[in-house]
Amino acid sequence: MTAVTPAFMELENDFGLTPLSLVSEKLDMLKERLVQDVPESYSPDIVEEMRQKASEKISKMKQILGYLKEFDNYIDVDKW
Repeated sequence: MTAVTPAFMELENDFGLTPLSLVSEKLDMLKERLVQDVPESYSPDIVEEMRQKASEKISKMKQILGYLKEFDNYIDVDKW
């Protein structure tokens, strides 16, 4: 991220979520999806592919969440 102020990180969207809480919610949704029952009509290969993709997304979201929690490179008057 570039040109981010501390106030940006506190902004809420229409649902009352900040950037950090939005990533946390998305991560929770992906985790639920990973353990969700899959229709029996799906082949084992498709199920494995779906779980693999969900695992990859979870990994990426965890990285983003960690980045947001540790982010401190805010723009200020001196950097502007």
